[in-house]
Amino acid sequence: MTSWPNERQAIDNMVKKFGGEGSVFAIVMDSYDYDNALTKVLPAVAAAHKKKGGTMVLRPDSGDPVECILSALKAGEANFNTRKNMKGFKVRKHKEQGGLLARRCSLSECTAFLRSLLIYFSHALLDDF
Repeated sequence: MTSWPNERQAIDNMVKKFGGEGSVFAIVMDSYDYDNALTKVLPAVAAAHKKKGGTMVLRPDSGDPVECILSALKAGEANFNTRKNMKGFKVRKHKEQGGLLARRCSLSECTAFLRSLLIYFSHALLDDF
């Protein structure tokens, strides 16, 4: 990511080089400015990604894990097609191009992180986060 002058050029390159039907590629979203990447860059590259195809995995690697994941989920929902399933959970629409989310963490971090997310989402179902 940081070998490119900015996130937009880096992500455009990733879409062009690794996108395509059936492909899965991960993008580190916080190399420069995480909020900018989610709110400005992701919307700017979403159409090209949908046209090219494949699954883009948004990968925040630093910051508060819960806040980073929630921000990425909201950005993904805003830029890729989602729907609510029968249980009320938001999911990516089947067979449509879109994004997924991954977070790197140690085992001890993951336990606390998953606990925090479960608590958040159990409350968020009531508020439609």
